[in-house]
Amino acid sequence: MTQRGYLQSMAGICGDSLPAPPTDTALINWARAKGMSPGGGWNLDAALTREVMAYTMVQLLNLAPAKAKADFDPMRILESQGIFIRTSGGHVTAQNFRRVIGDKFARLAMSKAGDDKDRDGKGGHGDDDDDDDGHPPSPTKPGHGHGDKNHDHTGPPGQEKGGKK
Repeated sequence: MTQRGYLQSMAGICGDSLPAPPTDTALINWARAKGMSPGGGWNLDAALTREVMAYTMVQLLNLAPAKAKADFDPMRILESQGIFIRTSGGHVTAQNFRRVIGDKFARLAMSKAGDDKDRDGKGGHGDDDDDDDGHPPSPTKPGHGHGDKNHDHTGPPGQEKGGKK
């Protein structure tokens, strides 16, 4: 698989449409807009390496540490998320790519996309209104998220005012 094929596939997975056929400039601009920029830059005709794939997937998923360290290890970050990139002859094949994308990556990408906005599309974490999402009350989250007024919210659970039980 080439870096070009990788970017074309990633754009499709992300649900983004590019001109058909996409130009090299369109692919690179798409990648940059997603925050994907490998250390050595893009070489679309080059075979995709495990390092380039890991580095750019960490960028895309926003898994990189806030402050890049000298020991920044994208492979270890992905593996901590259950994503393992295999190679054949030192390069990522289309089959290797499909294995990665078809499993943990897709779930993680979807959960990251869900972090950006809540169900009503207004951003943030929503209003904790369980009845809108179809989930019934549970022992750990009773009612419909509207709270109640029958106890004091002054400290940790189980403590009365004054800090004693």
